[in-house]
Amino acid sequence: MIYALELMIVLLVSIFGIIHSIFARDFVKEKLYFFRSYQSFYTIIALSTLVFLILVELAIASRGTRIDVIINNPLFGIISVLVGGFLLFGGMLQLRLSRDSKTIQLNGFFAFARHPTYLGGIIMLTSLALFFLENSVHFMFLLSLALYLFVGSLIEDHYLLRNNPTYIEYKNTCGKYFPWKKKHFSYFYQHFKAKKSK
Repeated sequence: MIYALELMIVLLVSIFGIIHSIFARDFVKEKLYFFRSYQSFYTIIALSTLVFLILVELAIASRGTRIDVIINNPLFGIISVLVGGFLLFGGMLQLRLSRDSKTIQLNGFFAFARHPTYLGGIIMLTSLALFFLENSVHFMFLLSLALYLFVGSLIEDHYLLRNNPTYIEYKNTCGKYFPWKKKHFSYFYQHFKAKKSK
């Protein structure tokens, strides 16, 4: 069947995304309260399912269709991957170093955008797919993961708007993926004024 492998990968990524999202919901956390460290349990579930997904993808990739590189500009591709990686891992590091993980981050990477880690992941995965891959299975795998991150950012945005009053004000002053309105630069204006007054 034409594109059967590619459709299988899309389906597997979708299942991975559903499992990941279910275990991230509060009602599931409440049901599994008996785990002393739910975060560790969640991390194990997420990593084990991701490793399984990668192993399946690698196992069937050799049977995928050879395709031409979509955009033949390796230099721009490398720059895009580096920018995406910087946003992804920089944002993750900031969250990891935060003293209070439940408080919304309003500075650093998160003064630039509400979802810098999602944006970084989407840029990095899409760039790898468009600039470097010549295998249809790898291509669909990375694009599916990028789409999963995009959908994840929408779900998280909706959840925070419903459950965190602080986030409503934050949304009005900060763009989702990058600043595109004048008011989105308010943090930088305030920061500059504070430095100038000193």
